[in-house]
Amino acid sequence: MPFRGAHEEAGKIVLECERRGWNLPSLTLHQLQELTEHASQEVLRRPDGGGNIALKVSLGGPSPAAMAKQLAAAKEALGAL
Repeated sequence: MPFRGAHEEAGKIVLECERRGWNLPSLTLHQLQELTEHASQEVLRRPDGGGNIALKVSLGGPSPAAMAKQLAAAKEALGAL
C-alpha cells in the first residue's frame, strides 16, 4: 500500500479507536479487523522506533547510513574551504 493510503487508513483507525474508547496499543487482531480489511497479525507487531528510523534511507533521511553520508559530505565541503 502506498504511504499516502497507509497514512489515511491509520488516521481513520486512530479516530475510530478514540470514538470507541479503545486503547490503540492494546488493540486485538479481532478489534483491528473490525476497523480495516488490511488487518493482520503482522500489522499488530509493535514498531521499534530505532528500526523504523533505520529504514529511512532516502537522501536527507534520518537513518544512521543516510546521516553518515550527509556528515561525510558536509566534512568534505568544509575541508574544501
